[in-house]
Amino acid sequence: MLKLGIIGTSAISHSFLAAAKETDQYELRAVYSRTLEKARSFTQPYGQVALYDDLIAFLDSDLDVIYIASPNSLHYPQAKLALLAKKHVILETSRHYSQGMGRVGQIGQGAPGLSL
Repeated sequence: MLKLGIIGTSAISHSFLAAAKETDQYELRAVYSRTLEKARSFTQPYGQVALYDDLIAFLDSDLDVIYIASPNSLHYPQAKLALLAKKHVILETSRHYSQGMGRVGQIGQGAPGLSL
């Protein structure tokens, strides 16, 4: 079972969790949001989950994989930090991703055993 952390509390995160649950491969362990109130509200249906409003503390926690569902403009810095923290990263981006996202892919290639 992979220990999952989510960055972002939008509706897409609930959809991702529904799909992840069907695989029986992920266990939601932590949620990062800019406010603990939003994180708390988001996690109500999921039972006891660690809540963070500090991204570095979130990434330092015992997680295997991070799903990034924040605004697109935050994908690059958050994915970079997650990979540098030795976490697998799942994120959606458009086919025409930015140059910054290409650099994140390069970071992922330099981290043996990690996936972007």
